[in-house]
Amino acid sequence: MNIFLTFCIKIYRIVYYFFNGLVILCFFFPKNFALGLEYIFERNSPKFSDRIDNLKNNNSNKVGYDISKIMFFLSICVYLMSVFIVSKWLFAGQKTEKLGEEVVKSAEISEQEVVVSDEDEIAEVVVDENAGTTSEYSNYNDFAITNINFDNLLKTNDQTVGWIKINNTKINYPIVQTNDNSYYLNHSFNFSDNSGGWIFADYRNNFVDFDRNNIIYGHNLINKTMFGTLTYALHDWWINDVSNHYINVVTPTKNTLWQIFSVYLTAPETYYIKTSFGNDESFNSFLTTIKQRSMYSLDVAVGANDKVLTLSTCDDSGTQRLVVHAKLYRMEDR
Repeated sequence: MNIFLTFCIKIYRIVYYFFNGLVILCFFFPKNFALGLEYIFERNSPKFSDRIDNLKNNNSNKVGYDISKIMFFLSICVYLMSVFIVSKWLFAGQKTEKLGEEVVKSAEISEQEVVVSDEDEIAEVVVDENAGTTSEYSNYNDFAITNINFDNLLKTNDQTVGWIKINNTKINYPIVQTNDNSYYLNHSFNFSDNSGGWIFADYRNNFVDFDRNNIIYGHNLINKTMFGTLTYALHDWWINDVSNHYINVVTPTKNTLWQIFSVYLTAPETYYIKTSFGNDESFNSFLTTIKQRSMYSLDVAVGANDKVLTLSTCDDSGTQRLVVHAKLYRMEDR
């Protein structure tokens, strides 16, 4: 139901922008716009033919009439271009969704629940020793491990560095990484051209041992594939479910669990995608800033000993960035 409503909102906005443009035309060029409409709907009427004859004898009116036709046809062109762009988005989304289903099948995903006791050393709990806080979920002793067949994935794409899964979203994809942050904006997992792109890691990051700030990007597609459902984090119904606060990232050598501590919208910028920090003080300042930006008060402490996962996508309007930060909560060898 929520996906359908989001889709309707996107279509509504496109239609809104088109008609808003028509309103602007009517406001600034009322006479010209009216003549343009009249040309479309009454050009064959005798009355309209008489008016054309009069315009031919009056150069100033004829210029205004020509402008009205141009303005009207420009608005029609804008509308047709909008239809083309939306159709292109939908087609790209369908291709991405189909490929995603094939990739999930080839990955042979399975999950197992590991019970961690005080004596076990199965999972390493990675938290700031000065945190002093726990969440509801941290009281649970079960750690869901996602088993991925990376051999199959690497046969299709040798740039695969991991897999990401987020509870109660459609985000369940392999992560790729190349030598820039532009290639996978318009290429799929199988290297084919696709404006839907793929989920990819920042080229500056090390997804073997992880850095202080590890960034993953993905498009917010109209059919809610890729990072399209990351926008769920903006809604109370999703964030109020504590089990949604944990992001599972699997690499060929590690199983990791990350705990969300900040969610916000921001203008396009480079601050939150910093990967290098000169010292602990610089990193702590960064953590303070991104935590203060959060639209929710999440009781999760972060400090200089933590590693951060940053998810970045566009909001539904395409004018802002939706950012989700999580800290490394648990990690184990595969």
